[in-house]
Amino acid sequence: TRERMVVYTADFSIEVESIKQSLDKIGSLVKNLEGFIESVTTADSYGGARIVLRVPVKRFDEALAGAEKLGSVIDRSVTASDVTMEFNDITLRIDTAKRVRERMYELLKRVTKVEDRVKILREIERLTEQIDLMTTRMNYLAGRARFSTITLSLKARVKDSVRSFIPSPFPWIAGMTPDKKSIFDDGKKTYFDAPAGFFALKRNFYEGDSAFLASAPDGTTGMRLGLVENYPPADAAFWAEAFEIDARNRMYKLEKSDDISGQHGLSFRRYLFALSGGRRYLVAFAVGGGNLYVVEAVSDSEAGYARHAASVEAFIKSVRSAR
Repeated sequence: TRERMVVYTADFSIEVESIKQSLDKIGSLVKNLEGFIESVTTADSYGGARIVLRVPVKRFDEALAGAEKLGSVIDRSVTASDVTMEFNDITLRIDTAKRVRERMYELLKRVTKVEDRVKILREIERLTEQIDLMTTRMNYLAGRARFSTITLSLKARVKDSVRSFIPSPFPWIAGMTPDKKSIFDDGKKTYFDAPAGFFALKRNFYEGDSAFLASAPDGTTGMRLGLVENYPPADAAFWAEAFEIDARNRMYKLEKSDDISGQHGLSFRRYLFALSGGRRYLVAFAVGGGNLYVVEAVSDSEAGYARHAASVEAFIKSVRSAR
């Protein structure tokens, strides 16, 4: 008699001190158990992760014990499914289909009419497809029975996220937010070209309460420009590092970063972030003439940003000093 085939699975929800450290521990655990990591998905700047492990069935209990040591187990479920009957049934059906196919091949040798040969070939093709599908299922069951599956849903403790946030020591970086204007100047030292088709809000921006210098007609995207003193005196690489540290501390999800050339020798470092709710927040800055030119663009969605990305780039490229 064939040995029973049982598929073991487990699901854990665990609160851990550190996602990155936990991933290292899981890697060592799986290696020691002669298993492998099937998939890893992280989210929210390592605030959470989902890991799927495969371990030999004989090491399943050891794997469960190791998973419980990762942190505080919030939820745990273990299931065992006997697939012996299904496996045996599929094996029998494959053998039967193969025998029928062999008879079809023998029959094909004796048939001479074209119409009959076409029918037989179609039947052979159908049987072959069935055999392939059943073989795939049989191999899947065998693999799941040999290697158990453990799914770990990890979540970093909230207190770690709070503790890790340290505001930037540089006021212009610390004050930046997509929600409102944070850099205040009179606009007399900078020039720019208003994007075609955008509403120009320059007067309200510098003298009133508008959050943007220019706004898209559909209301999805707004842009602003600020000028701050380059203090302490530093180059673009220094400010890029300072800004990136602050963005990581804010847990902004970076989608893209690159350099873009402006006018009068200005070279902007550009960052695009995906925020909660699908919003997009672009920040670009350049060092020039003892100052920092800071451009911000805020879109209410990924689609809104994509629609106006070219206008945002044209705006950045048009920024220049008032000579």
